[in-house]
Amino acid sequence: MKPTRQNVLLAVVALANVLLWIIPSNVVELVARDHHTLLGRYSRTHFAWILGMIPISAITLYIGLAVRREKRKVRSFRVLASLLVVAPVIVVGDWMLRVETGTHYVRESLAYHRPPNEILEESYDDRPQALRTYANAPEGFGTVDCTLQTDR
Repeated sequence: MKPTRQNVLLAVVALANVLLWIIPSNVVELVARDHHTLLGRYSRTHFAWILGMIPISAITLYIGLAVRREKRKVRSFRVLASLLVVAPVIVVGDWMLRVETGTHYVRESLAYHRPPNEILEESYDDRPQALRTYANAPEGFGTVDCTLQTDR
């Protein structure tokens, strides 16, 4: 029996999923560089690839498991129509999350600067960023109060 394009595509997607889940990230390096380790095996980037494969796999299975060619065409059209609606919403949402608010700066034509006569107080907790990654987290230096004061 000759493999069809449909079967090859399903096999490639399945292989990509298996490889993403089987091959771990370098956990020792992640801990040494104070980066987060997800599920005890994966970096954030690696895990993002795993999560990104979920909709790709779902779409591939939805279209690829259709028996008749006509049904695959209908399913392909449904997926394309859905993506035409969902993609702009995702792009706008992503843009809104990435736009900087600039609350602590005054924007002018040549530059931006801090507002005059401003007092900003912040507490800094000295501990590793990836605290949950460590089995025995180091103590650090505790909480430090910081104050920034701008003049006129």
